[in-house]
Amino acid sequence: MTQSAPVNPSRSRHMSGACRAEPPACTLFMTSRCSLACAWCRRAKIGINPTPPMTLTIVRRLLDQYPDISVFAMAGQGEPTLAPEFADIARYLAQAGKVLILDTNGVNAGSVAELKGSFSRISLSLYGYDRASFTAYTGFDGFDAVMDSYRVYRETCSQVCISYIVDKDALQDVRRMFDLCDALQPSRLLLYNPLCYDDSDTVQKAKVITARDEDVIAAIADIAVGRQYPVDLPPYPDYRTPLNSCRSYCAVINVDGNGNIGGCLRKVPPDERYGNVFRDADCFNTPEMLRLRRRQMVGYPPHPECSNCFGNWGYGDYRSLLWKKDVSQCG
Repeated sequence: MTQSAPVNPSRSRHMSGACRAEPPACTLFMTSRCSLACAWCRRAKIGINPTPPMTLTIVRRLLDQYPDISVFAMAGQGEPTLAPEFADIARYLAQAGKVLILDTNGVNAGSVAELKGSFSRISLSLYGYDRASFTAYTGFDGFDAVMDSYRVYRETCSQVCISYIVDKDALQDVRRMFDLCDALQPSRLLLYNPLCYDDSDTVQKAKVITARDEDVIAAIADIAVGRQYPVDLPPYPDYRTPLNSCRSYCAVINVDGNGNIGGCLRKVPPDERYGNVFRDADCFNTPEMLRLRRRQMVGYPPHPECSNCFGNWGYGDYRSLLWKKDVSQCG
């Protein structure tokens, strides 16, 4: 898929069929490059399809279609700050009045220091509580650099969060991470459950904290209590009570450096089969996106990968969510 592919003028913004939507938020898959080699990352477990870096041309094309997108997250399958047009895109979106969020590994603060006032929130994905643990997890001796970047972020943005993936077999590491955060005082600590990218990967699947792990859940809650900063505890899937409360295909449009789009919040990256900002005049409402959205709205997971994703349990019973349309509207 090339960026010069012409828009099909015959495609109407008001496509036939129900469940048409306007994306309220966007995740920009800034680059597929990464400066780390985390053992449990998607690229290590099942691999990724390399994509070109995000360009300002793609962002403008997307906003031509959906000017009311209010929130942009610079994230994706790689380290966003490695994209050559990272600073230009950030400035453009900030000047356009968009809420801008950066998800970064913090190994190199890069041009973030030059973008003071551009970001509403910076979320630092922290993979260790000290130099040794960080190096063991990421394969890179970068903990000190991350700490330097954190200081830059605090000077650049009023809301700097830290995210951390919990290992239920190493709760002592969770305690040490909290000790570090007590010193750093982030705006918020976001605890995440591990994702299992391959259902046949029994080792990784066993890392997922489920509702049956009552002792682990209680221990994490006990460690988190009484901190001077807000803590978001992980959602815990309960495989005994299937749910589909995920907001994928309704809450966000994902866009990669080819202009391909998607709507999954966690596991399934953009792909041309879902839509493309240059090919489709209403890329969020292609037949495939409408099909997947209908499935979500009536409570059926759109992908096989959804079966062990904690997102299905993360937002309460799907019947109570306002974005879930009445079944009759999705016929």
